Amino acid sequence: MKITPQLVIGILGILSSFFYGIWAARIFSVDETGKKWYWRLHQFWLNFLGSASGWICLIIISPGIINSIQNNASLEISKGGIVLFLLAFTGVTGYLPTAVITVIQGLSIIISKVPGFLKLDK
Repeated sequence: MKITPQLVIGILGILSSFFYGIWAARIFSVDETGKKWYWRLHQFWLNFLGSASGWICLIIISPGIINSIQNNASLEISKGGIVLFLLAFTGVTGYLPTAVITVIQGLSIIISKVPGFLKLDK
């Protein structure tokens, strides 16, 4: 089996995702006192997937970055590449779940301020 940069990134991603899945609540000072097993399972799942998503984005953008470095070429940057980089950075550092939750809560607050939005008349 050939060891590629993407394989190394993938292995680091799996290990890091388990790390964040297990430890994110403590890292980000979330009070775990009295929490049930299903809360802990949800936290593991949420933080594992958040980290894994970031690593997957990094795997997607890494060939262009590696090619640019190896061939001393300029890096082509697209809007999609910028979005993937931001998702990769946010996920790899463990902040993707918090970022997504914050955006959803913010949208919910904005939508709640619009009179009659999503209210069904009987």
